[in-house]
Amino acid sequence: MVAIIFLSVYYALTSFDIVPESMSWIILVINAVFIVIGAWIVSVFACKFIHTYGTGLQKEPIQVSIPDHPALVTVVRYVIWFVAFLWILAELEIDITPFLAGAGIGALAIALAAKEILSNFLGGLIIAIDKPFRIDDRVKIDTFSGDVMSIGPGVPESGQRTTRS
Repeated sequence: MVAIIFLSVYYALTSFDIVPESMSWIILVINAVFIVIGAWIVSVFACKFIHTYGTGLQKEPIQVSIPDHPALVTVVRYVIWFVAFLWILAELEIDITPFLAGAGIGALAIALAAKEILSNFLGGLIIAIDKPFRIDDRVKIDTFSGDVMSIGPGVPESGQRTTRS
C-alpha cells in the first residue's frame, strides 16, 4: 500500500512536471524510498524462503538442506541492506568505490578467517552426498577407530565416542 502511494506521487510529480528545479531533491528522496521498500520486500521474502524451505529440502538419497540458522538469515539481511545502501548512495550521485573496496577487503578477511570452517563444511557435504559409510559401520582413521553412530552436523550425544587402538 505504501509502495502504491509513493508510486502515485512519483508518477504525478514526474509526469506533470510540477516540481520546481530548486526542489528536484524530492524526486531523489522518493527514489530512495522506493529502494528501501524494495530492499525490505526482498529481505522479508529471502528470510521467509530460508525459513520455509530450508529444512524441507531433505530428500533421499541425498540429505542436504539449507540450514535454517539465524546466522544465515542475518547474513542474507545484511547483504540485501548493504546493496540497498549502496544503491541509494549511487542514486544520490555519491561515489561508492570506497565502500565496495572496503567490502571486498572485509570479505577477504572473513574468508581467510573462516577457511577451516569452510573446509570442514565442504568435507561434511561431500560425506553427506557420497555416503562412503553408513550408520553402524566400523571406521579407522590413523590410530583412531570407532563405530558410526550418526551422520550430520553437531556434537555427538553422550555415549558416542571413538576408541583409540
